[in-house]
Amino acid sequence: MWDKLISVINAILVHALLLCIVIFYGIHSLDKPQKILSISPDEKIVQAQAVDESEWLGTISRLKNDETRYNKTLQTQQRQLDQKKRALEKNITKKSQSLDWLLHLKKMELQKLANIKQRQKAENKAIQKLKFKKVKQERLKREAKERKREEAYRKNLEKAEQKRKRLEEQKHQAEKARLTQKAEAKRKAESQREAQRRGAAKKAERERQRSAKEADRKRRTAQESERNKEETQELIQKVMGDIRRKVLNQWIRPRGYYSGLSCVVEIRLKRGGKIKSAIIQKSSGNGAFDNSARQAVYRSSPLPIPNKVFDTFRHFTFTFYPK
Repeated sequence: MWDKLISVINAILVHALLLCIVIFYGIHSLDKPQKILSISPDEKIVQAQAVDESEWLGTISRLKNDETRYNKTLQTQQRQLDQKKRALEKNITKKSQSLDWLLHLKKMELQKLANIKQRQKAENKAIQKLKFKKVKQERLKREAKERKREEAYRKNLEKAEQKRKRLEEQKHQAEKARLTQKAEAKRKAESQREAQRRGAAKKAERERQRSAKEADRKRRTAQESERNKEETQELIQKVMGDIRRKVLNQWIRPRGYYSGLSCVVEIRLKRGGKIKSAIIQKSSGNGAFDNSARQAVYRSSPLPIPNKVFDTFRHFTFTFYPK
C-alpha cells in the first residue's frame, strides 16, 4: 500500500516540476519581442526618391497599420500567456493541495499502523498473562492433589496404628489372664499341698507360709515390674507416634522434594515438652528437605510428652521420613 502511495506522490512531483519548467520558459519567451520586418532610414530615403509622394504616404500608412496589428497580436499573445500562466498556477495549487492531502493520508496511515502495533503489544501481554495464570492454576491443582494423597496416607497410617494398638492390647489382656490363671492354679496346688502337710509342726508351717508369701510377693513384684515395663514401652511408642504425626502436620513440602528422602534430627527438650534445640544429626543429602524437617520440629513445640516418660525424651533422636 505504501509503495503505491509513494509512486503516486513521485508522479505528482514530476508533473509539477514539468509544469514549472513550461511556465518558466513561457514567461521568458514573452519578454523577448518577436522579430518583425523593419526598414532602415536609408532604405526609406532611397524608396522616397524612387517613388512619388503618394506612394511614400501609402507606405507609411501600411507601416502604421502593420505596427498596430503587431501590437494587437502581441497583446493577444500576452493575454493568452497570462491565461495559461493563471491556469498553470491554479493547476500547481491543486497539485500542491493534493500532495498535502496525500501526505496527510500518509500520516494518518502511519498513526493507524502505530495504533495497531500498540494493540498487538497489549494483546500479546494479555496472552502472556493468561498463560501464566493457567500455569499457576495447574500447579495449585497438582499441589491440592498431593495434599489430598498425603492426608489419605496419614489417615491410613493412623488407622493401622490404632489397629496395631488394639491387637497389642488384646494380646496383653490375654497374657495377663493367662498369668492370672497360672498363678491361681499354682495357689490352688500350694493350698492342696499345704492341707496335706497340715499335720507338720507349726514352726515349719509358719516358715513355709512365710516363704510362700515372700515368693508370691516377689513373683507379683516381678509381674508388676514386667507389666510396668511393657506399659512404659507402649507409652513410649505411642508418644513417638504422636510426635511423628504432629511434626508431619507442621511440615511444609519444600521445592525440589522427591519421595524417599529421610533425615535424623537430634532433639533436646525442656520441661513441658518445649523444644530446646533441634539439630540435623544425619542429613538426607537435600539441604532444603533437612531445613524443612528442622523447621517442622520447631513448629511442633511443645511436644505431647507425659511426665512419666519425660526422662526418656529429654534428649532423643527422631527419624523424619514423609511418605
